[in-house]
Amino acid sequence: MLCPATGLFLLLVMSAGLSRAMAEVIHLRSGESVKGRALRSKSDSEVLVMDDYLRGSQRSIAWDAVDPLDRKRIRRAWSMSYEALASVLGHRLTLELHDKRQQEARGLIVKDEPRAITLLRAGQEVVIPRRRVLSVVREEMDPRDIWSAPQLVEHFHRELCRTPLGDPGAPTTAERFLIAGFAQSVGELETALGHYEACLADPAFDRTSDAKSALVTVRILLKDEAARQALRRMRTALAQGAYRRVRKQMASFEKQHGGTAKLVQREFQRVEREYTKRRTATLQHEAKVRLPKIIAALIKSRVRAQDTELGDVTKWTRRALPEAAFAELVEQLKKRDDVTTAEARAFWDGRSKSSWRKATYASGTFIVEKPKIKRLPKGTKLPTRDGWWRKASTSVRASWTLAYFVDRTTLFEVHTQPTHRLCPTCNGEGVRRKRLSTGGALSEVCPRCAGARHDRIVRFR
Repeated sequence: MLCPATGLFLLLVMSAGLSRAMAEVIHLRSGESVKGRALRSKSDSEVLVMDDYLRGSQRSIAWDAVDPLDRKRIRRAWSMSYEALASVLGHRLTLELHDKRQQEARGLIVKDEPRAITLLRAGQEVVIPRRRVLSVVREEMDPRDIWSAPQLVEHFHRELCRTPLGDPGAPTTAERFLIAGFAQSVGELETALGHYEACLADPAFDRTSDAKSALVTVRILLKDEAARQALRRMRTALAQGAYRRVRKQMASFEKQHGGTAKLVQREFQRVEREYTKRRTATLQHEAKVRLPKIIAALIKSRVRAQDTELGDVTKWTRRALPEAAFAELVEQLKKRDDVTTAEARAFWDGRSKSSWRKATYASGTFIVEKPKIKRLPKGTKLPTRDGWWRKASTSVRASWTLAYFVDRTTLFEVHTQPTHRLCPTCNGEGVRRKRLSTGGALSEVCPRCAGARHDRIVRFR
């Protein structure tokens, strides 16, 4: 019969032997094996902490030093996300574009045919003509270059939940936590949200605080992503010149996406600045192109009637024409965006000034410049301005009125040095001579330029 002391000693020895028997063996990549117990409470994402029974002390081991199979097994059992995205072998293609520039395409060649290469790129198969392919290099790359985020999550799910039969089974709560972490890392936030919520619905799950923290993060990311999608829609509308739509989207952005990250707010501010810049540049260009055409059309319409008096037209150009022109400009600009008259004037004033336009007084130059003939032939009567106006055609009237308006308005920048073109009838003489049958000569004032000798041309922009 054993004494009590001996029995206690044997019990301690048996307990020690039992704990040693329950120890696990961790294999390291160096070939060493560590026998002991992994401590979940002291391990973190960087190191694995173990009770090393052979050394009789605790030991910290970097996860990278642990054999991949053991690392995966332990971290899976502890519901710790392990390396989500390892690099994979893919193909980098150098392509020649139509304009002879070169561009790189990354992905995985899934079909190689004599005339074309099919490249799996971000989950989409792209057919590339072989004549465009300059080189193909096989190299390691991010899996997201090859597969889409949903495809990567599905693959992760299959590998994580694979059964002995090879088919993925229903994930446990711990596996859902891992799937959620992976989905979050590749940007599949809705999938991650669903798995985190399922983890919190399981009362037996022992990492509730981690799941709650991750769930809050995912919801913030989803909110930021919704804001970024709204910003992408704004940029698309901005590129299309749909300024009304952009303005409505900007007005509702703060209400719908308030409280997003500072980075998102800065992106929104950039969109606001880009909107102002593009809208201003577009409408300045529209005003620059449209207003001269509007003025020319209004003038032509005004002088078309034969009984229109020159005096009435000159008064109209000084008073009513600018107002009518800007009113029509506002109506035309409203096809692009809502514009006030003040804005239309501001867009016109801020326009870029490039090439010079021309307007000519033509045969009516004598009205604004005195004839340059030193001696008028005897009995010559110069035409009056009203007489010239009544005989002038609609196109000549319109040209003269435009030149007159440009010369006297402040809407245009007028070149300080007007140009002149010789009168085609008298060749710049101002008079026309006729030979008489008696051998003498008769001089008369040029019936076209009335002695002005040239056509005055106004340059403006």
